Amino acid sequence: MSRSMGGGEGGETDEEESLLPQKASAAQVGSFSSSEPQASSRPSWSAIALGILTLTLSATIWSLPAPTFMSKVNLARQSWHLSEVLQEAPTLRKELVAKQNEIEDIAARAAQARAKSEELQKQVDVSEAKAAQIRRQLDDVRMETGKLRGEDTGLRKRMESEISEQKQLEDKLKKLKELELPLLNEIPDGDAL
Repeated sequence: MSRSMGGGEGGETDEEESLLPQKASAAQVGSFSSSEPQASSRPSWSAIALGILTLTLSATIWSLPAPTFMSKVNLARQSWHLSEVLQEAPTLRKELVAKQNEIEDIAARAAQARAKSEELQKQVDVSEAKAAQIRRQLDDVRMETGKLRGEDTGLRKRMESEISEQKQLEDKLKKLKELELPLLNEIPDGDAL
């Protein structure tokens, strides 16, 4: 207690000695140096595992069905990605379902477009029928017009001939009046007698 309370020099040196690394004894030094050569003469477990892994990989690559070593390595690289190919199936199924839904939507829109097209085609057919009927009526009117023109021409000629006959008759009547007037003037009035 006197050491710890007194704070003398002896207490500080004990603490310093306990904190400093201790020197190794000769027996311990000999055991370290003798263990190093023994470790190098015996292979480590990691070297053994590495060798086994190398032999296994070489045997696996050699057993692949390919004609050359490089093609066997390429085949091994492709099989390395085989897990990715196997994992693509669910993704591809999802994409397939999405594409099928898209196809169904397109088919529904196509059906609607077909129905609308058929409706428009019916309207076009009705319009064409009306147009054909109007064309027939137009042709009938043109034929009647042609007949009427022909009749008009005939009637005009007849009218012209009638007019010329009327003029001739008027001329004859005029001449007759001119000839009769002197004769009538020569007839005595019966009142004057």
